Amino acid sequence: MHKFLFLIALFLLHYSFPLLAQRVKPTAEEKEAAKVEKKKYKDDDFLITSAETNFTFSREKSKTNPFIIRETSTNTILCLKETLASTYGNGVFYDGTSSVERFYAYNKKEKNDLIGIVTGHQTYSSNGIFHDDAKLFTYSIGFKEIGETESYIVEKKYTDPKYLTAVYFHDKYPINKRTFSFNVPEWADVDFILKNMEGYNLQKTATKDKKGENTLYSFTLNNLLADKSEKNQPSSASILPHIIIVHKSYTKLDGTKENIFNDAQGLYKWYYSLSGSVNNDKAAIKPVVDKIIAGKTTDLEKVEALFYWVQENIRYIAFEDGIAGYKPATCQDVYNNKYGDCKGMANLLKNMLVVAGYDARLTWVGTSHIPYNSHAIPALVVDNHMICTLTLNKKRYFLDPTETYIGINDYAHRIQGREILIEDGDKFILDTIPSFNKEHNRIVIKQELKLEEDQLKGTSQDVYYGEGKTNILRSYNSSQTDKREDAIKHYLNNNDKNIIVSDIVMSSMADRSKPVDFKYTVAYKNQVVEDNQDKYISLDYDKEFKNFTFDTLRTKDYMLDYKYQINKQIRFKIPEGYTVKHLPESLKKSTKDFSFTISFKQENGYVIYSKEITLDNSIIKKEDFKVWNQTIKDLKKTYNDQVIITAK
Repeated sequence: MHKFLFLIALFLLHYSFPLLAQRVKPTAEEKEAAKVEKKKYKDDDFLITSAETNFTFSREKSKTNPFIIRETSTNTILCLKETLASTYGNGVFYDGTSSVERFYAYNKKEKNDLIGIVTGHQTYSSNGIFHDDAKLFTYSIGFKEIGETESYIVEKKYTDPKYLTAVYFHDKYPINKRTFSFNVPEWADVDFILKNMEGYNLQKTATKDKKGENTLYSFTLNNLLADKSEKNQPSSASILPHIIIVHKSYTKLDGTKENIFNDAQGLYKWYYSLSGSVNNDKAAIKPVVDKIIAGKTTDLEKVEALFYWVQENIRYIAFEDGIAGYKPATCQDVYNNKYGDCKGMANLLKNMLVVAGYDARLTWVGTSHIPYNSHAIPALVVDNHMICTLTLNKKRYFLDPTETYIGINDYAHRIQGREILIEDGDKFILDTIPSFNKEHNRIVIKQELKLEEDQLKGTSQDVYYGEGKTNILRSYNSSQTDKREDAIKHYLNNNDKNIIVSDIVMSSMADRSKPVDFKYTVAYKNQVVEDNQDKYISLDYDKEFKNFTFDTLRTKDYMLDYKYQINKQIRFKIPEGYTVKHLPESLKKSTKDFSFTISFKQENGYVIYSKEITLDNSIIKKEDFKVWNQTIKDLKKTYNDQVIITAK
């Protein structure tokens, strides 16, 4: 969805056209009606008054493409822009298994062909990093005034039904009425799975034709708002109403039945047929395997060495070329090229481990932005990633070599808790990757500070676990060697000239199995304000989440990168000749998904500041925004309250 919006924007940005057309001017009544619609859709220049998409199924004598699906989309557009001319732009993706057959635009009132409509085809690429065969058919239609209505038809052809996986009701423009219909013949066994329909009034029908040979399934939603992108929003599949199309089987013209994806076994059978057809040459990678594990004494050391070698030496590049989007490259090609996609990297790691004598298997998984997390839905939409599963001493390790500098017992948040298919010959093994709690990603900070020349000076120990640890290792090891020391300083002082760090001692940046540990000397400027006999001291310079609030206009949940916990303790030594005049009040705010706790106490000549922030869920729900914003307001108040000491 987001790639689609980006490409449309790119297309319209780089191309401008004289948009001339045979038109019928809107009547005064039509203009007034459009102004009424504009009041409902203030931020939109266009309204799709009607969007109808029909899918028809046919059989062919072709051996390569015996099952064809044709898609016909008819859309009517109403201009809502009152000033100046405007251009409606949209597009349709296609690839090696589909094609755009026809585009036709017309004025619905007079059935006149429009002239000057601009269409084009673009290949998607991104600086040579991402390769796929996805192309975008783009089209733009010019409008001169509010109330003007134009229509267009797009016809698309699918030569392999398994790649028609889902259709979404929303568009980047609001829609009055959106209908999907599927004319399914009796020789095709198709299921429709409805997702995210809560809160929508779905109208659905299933009617047989007069001969009883075809069933027309129709699904309609009305009054849909435009789908506007928001920062850190959940995936479209997680929030937007859509239909998953499961192609189970069909009967060929010769009367034989062809299974597609009847169930998870059918899905796995197809996956396994692709991976099993790869001609891996294990002999070609044996020398490098022997070299990598040389000198390693334990099985775990050997496995780690191979896992980390692939992470560090094979560059990740995504490929999505039709079947190649599901078929791994050979282990020898990935090794020789020193790059590969997730499938190629998983296949290389698997074969390296097998050469070394271990039980390693390819594994299919859907990452966290895919909400289904169940292979009970036998469709290509459930999996978008491949990893390698190792069984060692009766324990399974789920190894994702695309995650650089991750430890063997760590799993990226995007695959935690996800159901997986592990290859097992003609059958498969169903398992679930463990999900970690917030403590797994904890940050623990302990500081000893004192007042010296109106600065807070002392020592700090910062320890990072889980995702935070992995991110630091990744950043450190990707930095130029001669700039790593400065990079660490900038990280610890947040690139802030008011924080001076020195005498840094850190744990090994090569050991992925242990937390990252920094010990250093620190000085904070501008944290102390003097007023006669009193000194006002702000102990916590970082003030995490101080300004992390949500705009009331936001409509979607907020996705965090992972679950989060920080524990911070600051021991401030009360200077001789001073007593504590004021300590800020403690703060304790908690819900089932997050909590903020801060306390101050005086003990044995010290002010002890303790803070714990936990985010138990990686999603902040929209319905919790009001509570969240109030919590942050209270947090900010506590942050702004200062410790006051006064001269005796």
